[in-house]
Amino acid sequence: MNIVLSELKVTESQSVTKRLAGLIGEEIEAMETYSLKAEPSDLGVYTPITITPVSFDYLGGIAVKGDGVSQYVFNDSNLIIAKTLICNGPTPKNTEGTIEITPLYKVIDTAKVLTAVQDSVDLTLWTLTVEDKNYLYSSIYGTPVTGKLNVVGRSFVLSAGSRLAQIVIDQVLQEGDVLADMTSDEYNARVAEEIQRKIEYFFGTGFATASYNTTEQRYQIVMDTAGAVHLNISSTSTEDLSYFGLVSPTYNVGSDDLTYPRVAFMTGGLVDMEGYTADITGPDTINVIIPEALEAAEDDFVGQSILLGERGTINYEVIIYK
Repeated sequence: MNIVLSELKVTESQSVTKRLAGLIGEEIEAMETYSLKAEPSDLGVYTPITITPVSFDYLGGIAVKGDGVSQYVFNDSNLIIAKTLICNGPTPKNTEGTIEITPLYKVIDTAKVLTAVQDSVDLTLWTLTVEDKNYLYSSIYGTPVTGKLNVVGRSFVLSAGSRLAQIVIDQVLQEGDVLADMTSDEYNARVAEEIQRKIEYFFGTGFATASYNTTEQRYQIVMDTAGAVHLNISSTSTEDLSYFGLVSPTYNVGSDDLTYPRVAFMTGGLVDMEGYTADITGPDTINVIIPEALEAAEDDFVGQSILLGERGTINYEVIIYK
């Protein structure tokens, strides 16, 4: 088993089993790979994750890849906040290492603040309007689909408001693809790319995004702009819909339901990568709670870049390598 750290791609018998984003261009040999998951409590609080002890006497290092932002503390020091942590030796002999992971949030989008208004009664409450962003979307989520089902020739009708189009799958594999070497997730991601091409052909770019969620193993179509747009999936063949997990999909109208949204300021005097408590109140409007002790003013908000996140499930892939 070899891993190329520039991609952190784990291959076994010429079949890709894990693909992670990395930074270092060298080939390593994995000793162990495994997955971790962090889920917030009913109050939106994560339980920290600890990887310990980690003896580096015979290891080249550890790579931890998360699909959300986390705080990593290595050996009780060296704190970083990022999605990915790579500890790539050399390391002192006869030492043990501990990696403490504190999940923070999953990134939803970034934006720039246009206006900021402080509430006249609750001085910790600020209402922000942001530029060219919409945080309320209509969406369709299918049920789980696994395996490499032959969907060529299968079709369904996608309607949105007063517009509709028949999405027919003409091709799936792209140049260089070898079906036998592809995982189920990779194949279904290719199918989603074909659906996306057809959506753009009929509806134009910037209308909706089709994708295959490899964590939940389901197809999803999400509007790229906000508003109560009624998306609908139909077909003359229930069998066709079953190939995409769209026989009984979940419909959301005008809402990406963010249970515990957070706003992190990336510029200005309110930078805090753990984020502030937030509430999405409109397509481009966010209420943010700023501790009164910070004595924030309008100039601290306007023109600053922010990140919108959510405290949802964060998945981690861990690779220990020689």
